[in-house]
Amino acid sequence: MKKIFSLTSDRGLGGISASLLTYSRAMAISGIKHVIALPNSTPVYDDLAALGNVELIPISSTALRLHSLSQFRFSSEIRAHMEESDCIFVHNAKHANMPPKYRGKTYVINHNGKTNRLGSAPNIIFLNSMARQKFLERFSSLTTHNIVMGHGFDVFPEIKREPQKQTPVQIISAGRMMEKKGYRELVETARLLQEAQVNCHISIYGEGPDEAHLNQRIADYGLKNITIRPWTDDVRGAMAAADIFCTPSHGESFPLVIGEALEAGLAIASTRTNGAQEYFSYADDDKPIGLLSDIQDFEGMAEILTALVNDSELRQAMNKNARQFLLDNFSLEILAEKFTALCKATSKRPRIFIATQTFPPRVGGMENVMKALAENFAQSGYDVTVLPNRPYKTPASFRTIHMRLIKPLRIIAKRLTLKLMLHNDDVVICDSWKSINVVTRRFTGRLVILAHGQEYLKGTRRQATIETALRRASLVVASSSFTADLVKSSYEIDAAKLTVIPPTYMLTDTPAPVQSANGSAQDTQVRLVSLCRLDERKGLMQALTALHEAETIKTDWRWDIIGNGPQAEPLKQAVQAFDMAERVCFHHDVGDSDKPLMLGQADLFVMPSFQKGRSVEGFGISYVEAAQYGLPAIAGAIGGGVDAVLDGETGWLVDANDARQIGQALAEAINMADERRRRGQAAHERFMAEFVGAAVFDRFATQALNSEKS
Repeated sequence: MKKIFSLTSDRGLGGISASLLTYSRAMAISGIKHVIALPNSTPVYDDLAALGNVELIPISSTALRLHSLSQFRFSSEIRAHMEESDCIFVHNAKHANMPPKYRGKTYVINHNGKTNRLGSAPNIIFLNSMARQKFLERFSSLTTHNIVMGHGFDVFPEIKREPQKQTPVQIISAGRMMEKKGYRELVETARLLQEAQVNCHISIYGEGPDEAHLNQRIADYGLKNITIRPWTDDVRGAMAAADIFCTPSHGESFPLVIGEALEAGLAIASTRTNGAQEYFSYADDDKPIGLLSDIQDFEGMAEILTALVNDSELRQAMNKNARQFLLDNFSLEILAEKFTALCKATSKRPRIFIATQTFPPRVGGMENVMKALAENFAQSGYDVTVLPNRPYKTPASFRTIHMRLIKPLRIIAKRLTLKLMLHNDDVVICDSWKSINVVTRRFTGRLVILAHGQEYLKGTRRQATIETALRRASLVVASSSFTADLVKSSYEIDAAKLTVIPPTYMLTDTPAPVQSANGSAQDTQVRLVSLCRLDERKGLMQALTALHEAETIKTDWRWDIIGNGPQAEPLKQAVQAFDMAERVCFHHDVGDSDKPLMLGQADLFVMPSFQKGRSVEGFGISYVEAAQYGLPAIAGAIGGGVDAVLDGETGWLVDANDARQIGQALAEAINMADERRRRGQAAHERFMAEFVGAAVFDRFATQALNSEKS
């Protein structure tokens, strides 16, 4: 039997209490047991206790807070339920401090739409899309796994209404009498309706601190078309006697009362709160369920109520649409299916551990790759722990464990940490064969090693160590066919556990670039760009020399070189010697936010890399970043660049040691605008088809999680 464990300190009669009842009834449909830790003073405590699939653990709000601060170390009962459950629902974000081993199956439910406490939540359930968008805007650097899941509602026998032409149209509203619920504006709306002699009557069911003020205002205006009535436990019975449901609230995350009104077959007149708009977003344009007005706009509310009162055909059509809409989108059965799917998906997710020597705040290609893997797994709902060599202080949806120790002691500390934390159902991802040293041999779960290229060119001194690491691995992910061939040619490895996946997990969809080639001065100046670490094997000196010596380049050009490194000074000296300072510009301190602009304004990417000694381009992610912006590339024909650039299709592959080849490629690329655009467009199309981060990550996750255990 599946089991969901809920935690809440809520003691009021409101959204959380109602949700606990709704959730429990939906879970009963799916055969899910619902264990709830909550104060016994909660108004719905007895109602919950009466449900057959519910087990209650009475706990005070203070005790729950203390247990949360201590990660429930001193409550064996609660930890036992956490261990046994398929999912953990936290209904108050302040209690999200879960023990690490349970974070992967913990969901913080955002009942009120507020986001201030969600930064540390492992997984989030939003009740509406707007609350989710608000969270993404506030915590733009986080990649927290989140879903939108509204409520479900009981369905009762359909209410049959007969139109009464001579009697006032009955409008009902229900809720707590407080200023933010908008009833003050509704009184103003009633005044306008009475002045306009609109044939209707408004009944407000509820109690609260604003009740006296509302009654006084009604009396002052002498209103006969609005009445405040005591709260009733039979709200549906009151709805059965009504024709329209009105909610003038200033803000609602997901108002349950709208769902209840829809089930009762009532047309809806609502302000544009997040929750109301979430309902309306599911409705078909040709099957309207109601009308919306702006928040605190009592004149706008008067207009939509007048329209519904005076147009009986529209109102009756909405009454019919409302109930069917609820059945199709928000029934308890639909919610029950969502809970079952959530339990199933959560139970399939192992914990992910990333052992890495390359991770931010260090800057580099592999650092970006490892961060992107951590973020993608976290965003997919996996509990992710990273063990980097340097402290990572940026707020993140994954955990980092850093040991401030010298290298030998740090390796030992990482190994001891993983020994204590790892279960054989976990997955460990190593940034290279070296990082596997921190994983104890007793671990028999999935071990994934990333292979980049030049680490397999270092001769035979470490061959035995590397082969041992490769044998332990469940999967070896090579960044290119070149790297895979290096591994196969030098080491004994089972071909079934070697795969090629380009390391482009961090690259996002990019709209097709507008080809002006690429700037406004396409007929007068072609803009070249290089974005890389400036070292000798990138081939920039060879390209610079070829440009200096080329006699066949007839079109004006400019070259922006972005990056830093040991070759920066020699390149600058060569530019001065060649008298090319007006054509070649160096940019050493360009931030990540500026790179897209510079790539977007360029026409051609230049980096004819080559192998120097035991250093080689394992993949050449810079070529793919250029293709993301529709740039063809001049790339080296040795190394992983062959996977990133297709000669004659998405760029030019050249031997960087052959000055004639480089010069010919540069002349063709600069002089022939149509050919340059054609290859740039093909590069972008190939990027979208083969290198977009989400698709590449899906390939990685599928193979990593389904590989044979080590």
